[in-house]
Amino acid sequence: MEPKEVINALLTGRYDEIHDAGADGFRRAIPASEIQKVWQATTSRFGEPTRVSDGVVLHDLGLTFANGEAHVQIAYRDGKITGMVIRPGPPTAKFGQ
Repeated sequence: MEPKEVINALLTGRYDEIHDAGADGFRRAIPASEIQKVWQATTSRFGEPTRVSDGVVLHDLGLTFANGEAHVQIAYRDGKITGMVIRPGPPTAKFGQ
């Protein structure tokens, strides 16, 4: 499911589709009801969205060295690097960690 499809699913209440598009770990950790709960809390606080802007793309790349593992996280906006960190251990999918 592409990012704009996720937004469209949120806007139209199709939380199950978002849940079903997730990886196994995502689906186990976050039920569709939690996606709905968080979205509804967000719109209760901020109102209905009026615009969707382009996002930041994050790559979390694992590196295997002779003496261990690390990962490099690189964030891009409009094809340009907007952030980069190098951390020990395997990719986390959480920027800065």
